[in-house]
Amino acid sequence: MVLAASLLPAAQIAIERVLAKGRRELKERVEDFLSWLHGEGGQASPENIQRRFVFLKLRFNAVLSQLELFHQVITLRSENEQGVWLSGLDVVAADALALPEVL
Repeated sequence: MVLAASLLPAAQIAIERVLAKGRRELKERVEDFLSWLHGEGGQASPENIQRRFVFLKLRFNAVLSQLELFHQVITLRSENEQGVWLSGLDVVAADALALPEVL
C-alpha cells in the first residue's frame, strides 16, 4: 500500500478500538458461558444450553463480520489506484464535515 492510500491515523485507531472491544466482550461471554456450564448450567436442560450456545455463536459471528469488513476496507485501499482515490475521498469528507452549518 502506498503511503497516500493508508488509513488516517484516527480511523486506524478507531478500528483497533472497535476490534479490541469486540474481542474482549466475546472472551468475557465465552468465559461466562463456560463458568455457567460447569456450574448451574450442568443441571440445565439441553434446550437451555443450546439456546445460550446459539446466542454466543451469533455474537461470535457478529464480531467476525466486523473483522471481515475492516479486512475488506484495508485490502481495497491496498489496490493500485483505488486506495489513493479513497484516501482523497476521506480528506474531502473530513473537510465537508468541518464546514460551518449554513441555514
